[in-house]
Amino acid sequence: MPKFLLGIDAGGTKTDFALADHNLNIMKNLTLGGANPVDVGMEQMQNVLQEGIEYCCDGISPDEISCFAGIAGGITGDNKEIIHSFLSQFGFGSFCNGSDIDNCIAMTLGKNDGIVVIMGTGIVVFCQINSTLHRIGGWGYLLDKAGSGYHIGADALYCALGCYDGRGGSMLMKSLIEEKLNKTIPEAIPEIYAGGKSEVASFTPIVFEAYKQKDDYAKTILNRNVQEVASLIKTAQKIAQTEDLPVFICGGLTNEKDILVPFFKQHLPCCELLFSNNRPVNGALKKAHSIFANGE
Repeated sequence: MPKFLLGIDAGGTKTDFALADHNLNIMKNLTLGGANPVDVGMEQMQNVLQEGIEYCCDGISPDEISCFAGIAGGITGDNKEIIHSFLSQFGFGSFCNGSDIDNCIAMTLGKNDGIVVIMGTGIVVFCQINSTLHRIGGWGYLLDKAGSGYHIGADALYCALGCYDGRGGSMLMKSLIEEKLNKTIPEAIPEIYAGGKSEVASFTPIVFEAYKQKDDYAKTILNRNVQEVASLIKTAQKIAQTEDLPVFICGGLTNEKDILVPFFKQHLPCCELLFSNNRPVNGALKKAHSIFANGE
């Protein structure tokens, strides 16, 4: 039986690793860059995973480790099979891989019915009924409408650029963004495009800061994005045929819970939202434990 557990939670912006003993007492932590293979490519994802695995498992025989890797984009196309083959090279005592949503569900619902929302670089909602998952949204930044760090960051840039071409916009967000960039936004357009989804999402904190400074444009942006997430949750409730299921919200945007809650109450007045402060990588550790404990 493996003596150690390795949990991996890979998203579009960062990848968390945690090594624990069989009682889930964490021994090592590491955070590296994003490892969604759809965004960074399979080779870069493998480089990130290898670096994290080698750091966390240094000095431990791999056959003493049970590992679970929940990766955004990890079940798209044939990615699950490719990643499984890659992980098999480490010689773990037991291992499995899937989506980052598996980590969040293990951390929040377990085997119980409920709704889980991931608000990070991307946005997706899952409804679990009788151990069956129903997916709502989460089709990627080009196809999803709003509700993610990417969309909030893109809204901030769009709004700030309006100050340049006469459409109107937030002078405050323009100032905050250019302070972050150390140049004008038009000058930074090439690097913003080169940085891709995670670069755009990096401007999300600007919106929350502008909101704290009473910026009306920031308020509009947050309201629009939360309204879309509320719509996804309402769809999940229709699938479940009840509004009484617990709704857990996970992901990086939960750090702004105090600002987001009033917007959610406006669009979901009768819904109790449970913002999870637990790290999704802890859910990966639970999955790693269940692999050998329950034969999952």
